[in-house]
Amino acid sequence: MKNIVLTFHNVTDPIWFEKTLHVLGRWFVFGTLDQLYQRLIHGRGSLPRRMCFITFDDGERSVYEVVYPIIKRLNIPIAMFVSPLNICEGGAFWFQRMRRLAPNAIESMKIFSLEEIFTHINQLDPTGASNTNMNINRDMFDELYASGLVTFGAHTQHHPILANETDEVTTLEIRESVGQLADMLAQPVRYFAYPNGSAKDFSQREIAALKQSGVLMALSTIHGYASADDLYRVKRIGVTRGN
Repeated sequence: MKNIVLTFHNVTDPIWFEKTLHVLGRWFVFGTLDQLYQRLIHGRGSLPRRMCFITFDDGERSVYEVVYPIIKRLNIPIAMFVSPLNICEGGAFWFQRMRRLAPNAIESMKIFSLEEIFTHINQLDPTGASNTNMNINRDMFDELYASGLVTFGAHTQHHPILANETDEVTTLEIRESVGQLADMLAQPVRYFAYPNGSAKDFSQREIAALKQSGVLMALSTIHGYASADDLYRVKRIGVTRGN
């Protein structure tokens, strides 16, 4: 039984996205994170044999503007991993600002801490002009959640590469994002996605902090099928336009 979890980020082409869903829908039943967790823990049970799970990282505004009208019309569930702080306060993540300032430098900056990254960004953009909101706001969040089609999970507060941060920063980023999102949802948050999410971006330190925060399952960007081998390193398959 293969559990296929797909990762999307910023979707700007509605025609491409809807065609992608139609192709997937020929072969798979679309499922929720609760169903994925059930399959990993207890096996398929009464769930369909072929299932696919659609996830979005970061909470970009395009999910509300482009993706949501399509999944609402087709009645397809998705999951979104978001920063509750960003939803409430607005602004852009560091990599979104770098898209505007120096897009070719984004990958090279992933070896630095948030403090070092923001020092560099402030040198490039001392007026903060690049710090404009690119993600969903609270009203959009509430509408998406009320639809019953979107499961929300935490994605830290500031989108750091957690492996580059101190124990204190890592613990705060996880604990506060899970706690604030739980307050916004009025229910516990059980799912989390690591920022960037490669095998070198997190370790047992992050997993311990997630368990302490009540998280039951954490998703990576490590390529492959999701399995019960490690619920805190769940593999996904990234999808972008053209691949």
